[in-house]
Amino acid sequence: MSVPISFDKEKNILTIGGQPVVLHCHHYNMFLQQSIADLIGEENARNLQISSAQKVISKVYDNLKPSFSDPKEILELGAEIFKKLGYGIIDFSKVGKSGGQIMLPMSHYAFNWFEKFGPAKSGVCLFAMGFILATINRAFGTDFSVTDIREVECRAMNPEEHEHCVIEVGKNGN
Repeated sequence: MSVPISFDKEKNILTIGGQPVVLHCHHYNMFLQQSIADLIGEENARNLQISSAQKVISKVYDNLKPSFSDPKEILELGAEIFKKLGYGIIDFSKVGKSGGQIMLPMSHYAFNWFEKFGPAKSGVCLFAMGFILATINRAFGTDFSVTDIREVECRAMNPEEHEHCVIEVGKNGN
């Protein structure tokens, strides 16, 4: 399977499935995430950023219109998109219709957060959580939302203790 990602060098435009997208480096993304939290508080920022990512990635899937409906293929497509956009590596192998556990052996946010800001109080993979919700909902036809996801381990909290990031999805975070 190949994600239709293209880059027009003359116009400096990146597209996914024909839709233009904007990418930023980890410095910009982390400072934006922290700035939002500073402005509206941690919990409001968490909910806003996860739901925003979920909506954006849902729109990406709408534009791609995958010609397959097998959940495994949609999860593989999601993992490929996540990786090709530079957000890291995501493992959906332990997730199903009722949710499950998703591991990020490499996370764009978590890997760099600790180096830039020091230890995080809680998980920082908010974009990844929204991405995960959109992907799982698309794959299984579920309706998971921000109240159904939590990051139980995050490298940004303590890389000595948490080598990877682990995110759990289930109704109301269970």
